[in-house]
Amino acid sequence: ENRLLELFNYLPKETRGYVPAFIAANYVMTYYCKHNICPMETNIPDATDTIQVDHNLHFEQIANVCGIGIDEIKSLNPQY
Repeated sequence: ENRLLELFNYLPKETRGYVPAFIAANYVMTYYCKHNICPMETNIPDATDTIQVDHNLHFEQIANVCGIGIDEIKSLNPQY
């Protein structure tokens, strides 16, 4: 019996999307081996930080200030 389906209509509309997504993510993290999903090594540096930028900057400017390459800035900020 699937309890989520029973409760689904009682959940707020905002919750209906992220509860199943959370359950799915939890399932994948727990049973990844059963589905032939292999963890990958990451090349993200162990020590990273977040900065808030309150005006427009190019990645080149950020790379110069931080002393790292533009490609690394891009890989750490895939949403931009």
